Amino acid sequence: MKNPIKALQDAQNAHGYLSTVTLQSISKNLNLPLSKVYGIATFYHQFRLQPVGEYVIYICKGTACHTEGKETIIQYLREFLGLKEGETTTDDGIFTIEYARCFGCCSLAPVIMVADRRGFSSQIFGNLTPATITTIINDYKTEYLSIPVGVL
Repeated sequence: MKNPIKALQDAQNAHGYLSTVTLQSISKNLNLPLSKVYGIATFYHQFRLQPVGEYVIYICKGTACHTEGKETIIQYLREFLGLKEGETTTDDGIFTIEYARCFGCCSLAPVIMVADRRGFSSQIFGNLTPATITTIINDYKTEYLSIPVGVL
């Protein structure tokens, strides 16, 4: 029997998240109850059940970032991206905001990490201000818009 975690990882790498149809297909192909596949997908933090943007912006929730203005950065970032209350992904599908524990860069607080949705590359940015956030987001958006259609 194939490993259900590996099957879930492969599917998420291919599609960016695990849709209901994908979970049902894995359940059928591995001859496992859908409840077991869903239980695995919801137990492990690495799995996503909702679509995410091409870039995921992880905001550090560590103590140093908190004391150095994380809330101001979150507020500015959400406004700059046009995210309404409860939204985590931009309408254009380029960015998703998520929260993470400490990155170990406390001397650079406040800090974010930007990763592609497949987790193949990431970069940490520190000493954030609204101006640096603007530059970072605009650079990633320009990079994304320059990628030929069908490459991602």
